[in-house]
Amino acid sequence: MVNERRRSAIGAAQLTAAQVAEQLGVDPKTAERWVTKGRVPHRAHRVAAANLLGVDEVYLWPSTRHDAKIVSAGQAELVTFYPTRTAVPVDLWRSLIRQATSNIDILVYAGLFFPESNDV
Repeated sequence: MVNERRRSAIGAAQLTAAQVAEQLGVDPKTAERWVTKGRVPHRAHRVAAANLLGVDEVYLWPSTRHDAKIVSAGQAELVTFYPTRTAVPVDLWRSLIRQATSNIDILVYAGLFFPESNDV
């Protein structure tokens, strides 16, 4: 079963499966099996291949999206997930600000709401 996503990602990077194998330090037959046989490599090789090809690991190996070990590892650092900033309770923002001892680092797309609504 040929995996067209992997084949096209390799082609888009202007590489061959053998060149991918060489750069990742695996046997060329192994890299070819990732494309032709639908094999899923070990995590380190998946990540390295995705980085080399400039695509997301789950795009190349969609079956890893629902792997219980991978999902739990990806959520290990999350305490709670809020789908929108308005879903975060105002009191939570204020308590986080009060408890901070040195820095508050927040990654947001548009964060003007934060200082405007929290008197920061």
